[in-house]
Amino acid sequence: MYNENTLYQIALTQIENVGSATAKNLIRVCGSPQEIFKEKKWKLKKIPLLRSSALQNLSDPSVLHRAEKELQFAIKHGIRILYFENEDFPWRLKQQNDAPILLYAKGAFTTNPERAIAVVGTRNISEYGKRLIEEFIGALQHGPFQVVSGLAYGVDTAAHQMCVDMNIQTIGVLGHGLDRIYPFANLKLADKMQMNGGLVTEFCTGTKPDRENFPMRNRIIAGMCDALVVIETGESGGSMITAEIANSYNKDVFTYPGRIHDPYSKGCHKLVKEHKAQLITSAEDLIKAMNWDLEASQPKNVQLALFQEMNEDEKGLCEILQKFNTIHIDQLHQLSNMKPGNLASTLLSLEFKGLVRAHPGKRYTLEV
Repeated sequence: MYNENTLYQIALTQIENVGSATAKNLIRVCGSPQEIFKEKKWKLKKIPLLRSSALQNLSDPSVLHRAEKELQFAIKHGIRILYFENEDFPWRLKQQNDAPILLYAKGAFTTNPERAIAVVGTRNISEYGKRLIEEFIGALQHGPFQVVSGLAYGVDTAAHQMCVDMNIQTIGVLGHGLDRIYPFANLKLADKMQMNGGLVTEFCTGTKPDRENFPMRNRIIAGMCDALVVIETGESGGSMITAEIANSYNKDVFTYPGRIHDPYSKGCHKLVKEHKAQLITSAEDLIKAMNWDLEASQPKNVQLALFQEMNEDEKGLCEILQKFNTIHIDQLHQLSNMKPGNLASTLLSLEFKGLVRAHPGKRYTLEV
């Protein structure tokens, strides 16, 4: 399942003063994590923006030792290691410049679902917020949805629990390693989530749920979704940070209204007033805004052999499109291995032939 490459992938994330941007730069120059550790130090010194402290840490023998312990823990506990250059890495997250190079995942879920919605909000959820979550999650029950949140108290917990009750796939993104659950009160919920969903983190074992980890966690929540929904939130805090990140990623952000004097509706109203979120009153509003067709829940059975005039690239794209109701161009790029220019021209050709329709947000559907 894992090989020597996995060991070096983990090791690269264990080096102090080497963040995801520096790690990706090192991989681009050297070719792979394994080659980074084998490269001559004088060559590494020529890499722009590589700090001397990071260079020194690359030769620290304890890095590989820690990575080996992490790998053994993953094997023992059935943890998947998702490397950013592999197909199982979440493609939505991969598009972001600050995406991590490695994720640890536990549970039974797809890392690249057809549609992914993040749900965030205050830890101090009200009865009104609970009702909104029940109505919103309940409306997703018969669609191909995955719900992402942060397993925190309040809105996160309510969203995950509702998904478990409705048998909707749900992912909890953690701000610590997979050797613990925080808050501990959600331990049983986390176990249930792994039956149809699971847990994801970029942090290795031994990492505590320290305050500085949660903004990093929030960028993964924002990066893994198509749309982000804010249920209740104050004017500051983690939910507002996640909404800001989602906006910077060009994600669609939605929020529910509340009473004007309610402190945990002020953040929602602020997002709307600043044009950083669309106002919704139901899941149907979001589905309509995202141009998601729930009636077309089954893949189309298309006889591609009927289209004699298609070239191999067009046939290949249609075969991929057959498997999805709607697919983002980034996922098409990943699955087809086509160059961006060739992909764009092939999609345009299929549009002219009436076989493919383009939707807002660079999403495509097969029309026949």
